[in-house]
Amino acid sequence: MTVWLFDEDSFVPVAMIKEGRSYSILTDQLGTPTEAYDADGNEVWSRMLDMDGNVIGETGNKGMVPFLFQGQYYDRETGLAYNRFRYYDPNTGNYLNQDPIGLAGGNPTLYGYVFDPNTQIDPLGLDCSYVSKDFKNGASFLITKKDYLRFIAGKKKVGRVDGQFVIPKKDMDNLLKKSNGDIAQIEKALGIPEGNWQDKGGLVRVDIPNPEDYNLRLPTANMSGANEKFELGGKTSGGIPEGVIDQVPKINVIITKL
Repeated sequence: MTVWLFDEDSFVPVAMIKEGRSYSILTDQLGTPTEAYDADGNEVWSRMLDMDGNVIGETGNKGMVPFLFQGQYYDRETGLAYNRFRYYDPNTGNYLNQDPIGLAGGNPTLYGYVFDPNTQIDPLGLDCSYVSKDFKNGASFLITKKDYLRFIAGKKKVGRVDGQFVIPKKDMDNLLKKSNGDIAQIEKALGIPEGNWQDKGGLVRVDIPNPEDYNLRLPTANMSGANEKFELGGKTSGGIPEGVIDQVPKINVIITKL
């Protein structure tokens, strides 16, 4: 019998117990298994994948770890990976059937895996999720003072009900430093229609230290925060990484009036 242990609240395998012997599993930044070691620290398995999940190199006990990207169980006989709700083909980088939730999954092709396999995963075969080091130091968003007074002041939670657009804190730091208070430049970088933030009392910055705690994910075009400049793929029209999080208790954010 084989027992697999997974990291809490994820599909990342961390250990395997087989016939009374334990093995440690190492993964990359996405949670994809890359190496396995026995209790004495000896490497017993390793594997390299291309960006679509094809095995391009495997040593040791081949087939020891049957998982590809997070949530995928690999069938060596068919060459397909089972992704809970549908099958994924590493040879094409696509699913065999359409997304069960349609366009709500955020990918207009309906068959595609993720936009960027270096930073995104799709554990269930439904929609993309962020696994991005860009947000490891926190997330931020801006709001006009006028909208702050209307939507945040006096409220217990911060953010839109259907998802708040955010960018990495470090990118916000760089943007504010580079723009030197020029709202027009900030609008352009964040994909805000020209003039939307002008003459509204200035801007207020909101920082979220731990965005991963609030369902950090890719934005979709049907969210209320998406405008005519919205682009799929996890970046603003100005090229800054962006994501979406659920509402955050006000006590867990840092608010700064600029």
